[in-house]
Amino acid sequence: MPAHPLRVAVVCSSNQNRSMEAHNILSKRGFDVRSFGTGTHVKLPGPAPDKPNIYDFKTTYEQMYNDLVRKDKELYTQNGILHMLDRNKRIKTRPERFQNCKEQFDLVITCEERVYDQVLEDLNSREQETFQPVHVINVDIQDNHEEATLGAFLICELCQCIQHTDDMENEMDELLQEFEEKSHRPFLHTAIVCMSDMNALLDRFHNFILPRMRGPERVCHCTCGRHHVEYVIPYEGSVSASSVGSSAGSSVSKQELDLVLGLLMGFCISWILLWLDGALHCALRLWRSSRHYGADGDLWRSWRWVSRVCNLRELRRRLQTRRPEDGGNNVVHVKQKLYHNGHPSPRRL
Repeated sequence: MPAHPLRVAVVCSSNQNRSMEAHNILSKRGFDVRSFGTGTHVKLPGPAPDKPNIYDFKTTYEQMYNDLVRKDKELYTQNGILHMLDRNKRIKTRPERFQNCKEQFDLVITCEERVYDQVLEDLNSREQETFQPVHVINVDIQDNHEEATLGAFLICELCQCIQHTDDMENEMDELLQEFEEKSHRPFLHTAIVCMSDMNALLDRFHNFILPRMRGPERVCHCTCGRHHVEYVIPYEGSVSASSVGSSAGSSVSKQELDLVLGLLMGFCISWILLWLDGALHCALRLWRSSRHYGADGDLWRSWRWVSRVCNLRELRRRLQTRRPEDGGNNVVHVKQKLYHNGHPSPRRL
């Protein structure tokens, strides 16, 4: 089960019928939900199929309601448009466009495949600051009042099941397959992990390292001749408007800096892998040599060199014995060869 309440977005074309019906039911069930449309304009049925009522997304539901009452109250009461607008204005003020919202969601549910494609296109073009994936699910719902109500209850049941899953990332496909068999509706699913999040991470790295490289006065102290370079480097390599004394061709673009960072990281990883390979080979040779010893004591003696090397007191004693004595008298040091039994050599000096 997710640690925080599931943040849901329901998206249709005009943010009038299907998404608003699901918004109404989900909000009553306690979900953190918002509804959107993806079209360029809001379209409502008119007196003829080729004469729809077209409004801007900035137009409120109250204004649409009053306009349709003025045009033909009986017609729009009969087809349910006025009832729909009256419900919508009790939920929120006006329709919203998904492309204009930058809020993060855990789950985005679309009501037709065309809207699904538009949502995916918009999410892939965004630069997000979190590494959390966004699950986009499409449920095909016809744009009429009866299907909108049935689809809203289906969406609510789906959200409740997702909310109570222990691992949403791994259980999503199995859950959608069960809903397909139960509802006899096709489901589309895409989990988006925006790679632009890595760009945001690199931005933070740039903002951390560049001030320390260029000093508190934002001046590059190398011999490249650039002065007053901004901390944040635009991703497309464009030069900041406040850059003074530098040309567009001489500025370091973010792609170039990312390339250098990637090469450095690759070099460090390669060096670590080589070091680990050598360490493993050394450990393997020591293990093979230790197999010649039978008892545990003998195995411990094969590693005695480790304790000798690490014994600082023994190392200091050996150094002191090799150091010549400080004194005024001349001392002659005589070396004698010893036999294997410890007696001095009979050879005279």
